[in-house]
Amino acid sequence: MKTLIVYYSRTGSCKSLATTISEAMNSDCERLLDVHPYRGPLGFLRGCFVAVRKMLTNICPPQFQPREYDQVILITPIWVGRAAPAIRNYVDQYSDMCRKLKLFVVGMKHDTEGRVSDDLQSSFGLNIDNTVLFTSSEIRKGDVLERLKSMSAK
Repeated sequence: MKTLIVYYSRTGSCKSLATTISEAMNSDCERLLDVHPYRGPLGFLRGCFVAVRKMLTNICPPQFQPREYDQVILITPIWVGRAAPAIRNYVDQYSDMCRKLKLFVVGMKHDTEGRVSDDLQSSFGLNIDNTVLFTSSEIRKGDVLERLKSMSAK
């Protein structure tokens, strides 16, 4: 199955998750770049404001076209209970080209991946096949592949 991994990362956790999974699956990996990056404390606050308001931002054009893949895995941090604005923008522009979507979110244990998934599905009419929450500590420890293997064995 040909897979494209699309991610947005402000601090590096989502990038680490994306590259780990991409290498394990031998898949293409696309980093979304926001035209106005959310650097520093003020950038973080601006990003939270944009996320809460469910605003779309401008992203740089992606290198890979999702219509060329059997499945697309979206990887997003949780920003105030929602997907990062760049991911929302990607979904808005390209979700109709995706055959099968999976969503991996990076947050804290008390975050609910279902809330992010429900928001994307209701806002954009998506059909997300699977949603999984990873914590930054799981990513740092390198527990990602073992967790994915145990999930696929079930």
